[in-house]
Amino acid sequence: MRKVDPGHHLIEAIINGQIGNFVLDTGANVTVINASQAERFGLSRAPGGVRGVGGSLPAGASANARQVAIDSFKIGPITVRQSRVVTADLGQLLTALGKISGSEVSGIVGQDVLNEHRAIIDVARPMLYLMEEDRNPAPVPAERCRSTDKEGRDQQAATGNGAS
Repeated sequence: MRKVDPGHHLIEAIINGQIGNFVLDTGANVTVINASQAERFGLSRAPGGVRGVGGSLPAGASANARQVAIDSFKIGPITVRQSRVVTADLGQLLTALGKISGSEVSGIVGQDVLNEHRAIIDVARPMLYLMEEDRNPAPVPAERCRSTDKEGRDQQAATGNGAS
């Protein structure tokens, strides 16, 4: 993840073999690719039209949204378990973020991906953790949680404050 002012984060994703920068948007219900880049990503219309897209689009997106089929989707080493995304005109939003970040922004990664892969977003570092396997990890007591500090030393998780 790469922090971009004013408080956004960009991630690199590969969709249908094409690399793009995407805004990580926890408020967007769906992953959206800017309509002007649909051809570059080799996107075709998926059966079912725009059903389920309606109120899911981020602020500033056009109403010309459509569901499209994808063949492959990767974020880092993780293959995203998704066969469809949405295309919509995100022009003004992505143009502004592109100017701020100094790179072209292709779209938004939303809750559909984050929920499916049980994402953990570490804003302070900044890092995005995605679970590769399709399983529900069992919760463990905080006393069993461990992490490493900046120097790589093993640290026991704090207890008594709900940390895990």
